[in-house]
Amino acid sequence: MKQLIALLLFMLALQPLAYSQDHRPEIRENIPLDSIRLSDPCILADSETATYYMTGTGGLLWKSKDLNLWSRPYQVVQTDTDSWMGPRPMIWVA
Repeated sequence: MKQLIALLLFMLALQPLAYSQDHRPEIRENIPLDSIRLSDPCILADSETATYYMTGTGGLLWKSKDLNLWSRPYQVVQTDTDSWMGPRPMIWVA
């Protein structure tokens, strides 16, 4: 039983590595809002371009004209792999 618990804890500790900044997101268009999985979202409305910008955990940026259908995500943050955060830093809050 102790070995199983140790194995599960080890697997949980490695899970964030699978979602590192090195991952390049697939470019997509017309994605419904309810299909986007995003933690700590923040939406900015730009009245000049009539565009909404949404970002959240991971440092990705989505664009929309109507708040219903979204495009991309764009990679908008690049971390320094030589910083104190280590070679595979993660962005938790936009």
